[in-house]
Amino acid sequence: MFGRSFSTASCSVSGVTPPTLELSIGEGRVFQSPGYPVNYPSLQECTYNFQPAAGAQLRFSCSDMELTATSAAGALCTGDYLRFYDASGSLGGSGTRYCYSDKPDFTYASNINVLFKTNNDGNTGKGYDCQVVAEAITTTTTTTTTTSTTTTTPSASDCVTIGGPGSSKPCKTTFSYGFQRTQYRGCINQETPGQYLTLVPDFGDNAAAPSSADSSVSTNSITFSSAPGTVSPLAPRSSSVVRTLFWCATETDAEGFVSEWGKCAAGCLADPAGSYLPAAPRSVTRSQRVTVGELQQLIGELKPRPGLQFA
Repeated sequence: MFGRSFSTASCSVSGVTPPTLELSIGEGRVFQSPGYPVNYPSLQECTYNFQPAAGAQLRFSCSDMELTATSAAGALCTGDYLRFYDASGSLGGSGTRYCYSDKPDFTYASNINVLFKTNNDGNTGKGYDCQVVAEAITTTTTTTTTTSTTTTTPSASDCVTIGGPGSSKPCKTTFSYGFQRTQYRGCINQETPGQYLTLVPDFGDNAAAPSSADSSVSTNSITFSSAPGTVSPLAPRSSSVVRTLFWCATETDAEGFVSEWGKCAAGCLADPAGSYLPAAPRSVTRSQRVTVGELQQLIGELKPRPGLQFA
């Protein structure tokens, strides 16, 4: 990048304020030690002042550097050195110093002074051959992409069954059964009356229900079957056992009878009129007692029928 197409800038001697040299984008100056490439003299002190134009920054670089310092290599340069500093102190209290063969190579976006200083010990070097060029300030645009993930939680009324003959099918929004053709909205449970519910609770056992009768089922199992020549309003068209507390109709026939059932998962909509936990009766309101009583009567009426059994 170092070239000789730029004119040479002169430094101002000690005690003289250096003129401000403003450089627009693409402009540059060469600055060299006195007498370069012949060794510079002792007791030199001269200063340059460079200013970038609006929208520009200054890039400093050197093709040659040989300054004899009295300090150890790597320490703060003393004796003979080239110093870069500014009024704000952004380059540190004493600025940044270069000596020996250490060459500056950096950019700066505001006004900056360059001082060349030597001592009187008689040891001098070849000096420096540097340039400063004004470049356009490069702006980096960071684009942040935000990905929105929408999680759709099914409504409790959109319950999909997890067991039974109707497994993986949605519950019927409404269905009716029983001799009184009682209509229900959501999952129901025919166990001992307990808590009045609107959502199916999580019992920690959501495994799929068996698809055929099982003699080892617990008291939480309900058996639906039909006597020869009869059709039970609650029964599927074939004998089945559902190892679950809450179930719903997944299919109904033309007459509205339940022809297929499915096991309800926790969180599914439960019809409060038929939602009972396997627990002792709890305190309920007057209106809830009426509901519990009606279902107890319904259960009592259904039990004697030959085609309907509760395990």
